[in-house]
Amino acid sequence: HRNWLGSLVPNDEEAGYLMGRELIALAKGQPAELLAFSGVKQTPSSILRLAGLQRALNEAPHVRLVQAVHGEWQEERAYEQAVSLLPRYPDVSLVWSANDAMAFGVMRAAVEQGRDLRYAALNNSARVLQAHMDGRIDVLASGHFVLGACALVMLNDHARDLDFIERGGKDQVASLLRIVNRQGAIAETVGAPWPAGYRHGLSPVQRADAAATAALRLLDSISAGLISLWPGAGSVLPRPAARRRTRP
Repeated sequence: HRNWLGSLVPNDEEAGYLMGRELIALAKGQPAELLAFSGVKQTPSSILRLAGLQRALNEAPHVRLVQAVHGEWQEERAYEQAVSLLPRYPDVSLVWSANDAMAFGVMRAAVEQGRDLRYAALNNSARVLQAHMDGRIDVLASGHFVLGACALVMLNDHARDLDFIERGGKDQVASLLRIVNRQGAIAETVGAPWPAGYRHGLSPVQRADAAATAALRLLDSISAGLISLWPGAGSVLPRPAARRRTRP
């Protein structure tokens, strides 16, 4: 395709690894069994997140993956699978889910069967953020919703004859997916989150006097997605002063 400029994708393999590592840590070094729910079989994000889980399992021989199934990102599909899988594996205590919808499906089946399980999931929906705050989702990864904003900055630079390929190649990975703690802050990723050459998500062609405002606006987009449910959360940008009305 002659109009193809490049690609920007999130760190799916790393996210799957971090989710798996944090979920495995809940076993506290004791033998445990884990059940995994991946997405649609052919999708890169599903394949990579599951590969990340396998990497975490390779570091934890005391945790056994009893089965990995493709819940196809759907809550109802994962529920149906869990209804039959949970009785088959009575010793499973850990559930790794490549997204939030499948985790909720498994959770519903577990409640119906009286099973107390620990869950890892990925997304930034209001539902999963609340479940994480409530302790129903033990491990949560998020942050990929900023990917579109990063891509727009890169496209804008390309239109100004500043090609992002020169600073990171045609196909780039942005390490935006991270573990979210219970206070709503993004806790960890291995690499720098932004695409190559975009320190703090800022374009290299932005003026220095505009950098602070641009950084705050980007931080605003992150906080709006991750901590909007927390009391007292608000914009990090100063609000414009209210205009005083004058009589004509």
